[in-house]
Amino acid sequence: MVPVIRWQDVADIIIMSFLAYQLYSWFRHTRAMQVLIGMVFLVGVYFITKNLGLFMTSWILQELGTVLFVLIIVIFQAEIRQALYRFSLLRNFFGRQDGGGLIDLADISSTIFRLAKERTGAIVVFQRHESLDDYLLHGVPLDSIPNGQLIECIF
Repeated sequence: MVPVIRWQDVADIIIMSFLAYQLYSWFRHTRAMQVLIGMVFLVGVYFITKNLGLFMTSWILQELGTVLFVLIIVIFQAEIRQALYRFSLLRNFFGRQDGGGLIDLADISSTIFRLAKERTGAIVVFQRHESLDDYLLHGVPLDSIPNGQLIECIF
């Protein structure tokens, strides 16, 4: 009997492939990917020990897996929150809608090059589509349009 492939199966494979690729691309060069690789290794060792009949080792790995699951949620809560935010379809409606103003990039870039020539360090980040709130811990909000003079005064 030849198995019949339904359109739901094809859609299922496409959706899961897309989600797996998105997760991989988000966490590719992060600590989370290294932890995920370690977890996959431990799961592999668990199945090997279970199939070989090593009851004590497989039981310890099973209990360790439960503890690691809770520990990963605690350690990577910021990454989990960021991933859930990226999946949210409503973020465009409830996110920050800063109108901002026109930024003179030539003025800002010349100021940044002048600071570099003077060997003055500066980190300048411009927000585009993604929110930067997760990266901001402490600071003073400036209600102004960024320009070269402002950046030079700050740094």
